[in-house]
Amino acid sequence: SQADDGIRVLVRSRGLGDESRHQAEGDESLIQESTGAYERARALDPEFAEAHYAAANRYYLNMNPTVFGMSTASAPMDESLRLFLERVDAAIAVTRDPNRAAFYRAQRADATGRLGEAARNLRTYAAAYPLDAQGWSDLAKFEVYRGDYAAGRVATRRIEALIN
Repeated sequence: SQADDGIRVLVRSRGLGDESRHQAEGDESLIQESTGAYERARALDPEFAEAHYAAANRYYLNMNPTVFGMSTASAPMDESLRLFLERVDAAIAVTRDPNRAAFYRAQRADATGRLGEAARNLRTYAAAYPLDAQGWSDLAKFEVYRGDYAAGRVATRRIEALIN
């Protein structure tokens, strides 16, 4: 089925786009190839929220100058933001999981400078998925950015508990 094909493409692209593999091999084409695979997964199954988000994340990384070598290309910031928003909005629209939608909305809020909204959505997500270290990590980051260091420490302690 198209959904199965989309899942297979996404799983393969996850391996291609793995940050550690890319950094170890120093092969920029892995990032380009994984981005193309994410886009193919979106086209194969327009209802596949995670494929939309994976593609969106490539453009999010392109907007972040601190993420070395993980960009999709040298797309201008405004173009990367437009492509990110288009894809993350598609993920939000089709996901059946309201808590995963909260995670996607948090990433969207971050990209558009609404850190309070990002933190609120991540609190919702982290409550639903307490074993997801990435959710807690993002929450800790946004709480600190907002100046709520106590809340940032709480989220950081949750991450420590998960990895220890």
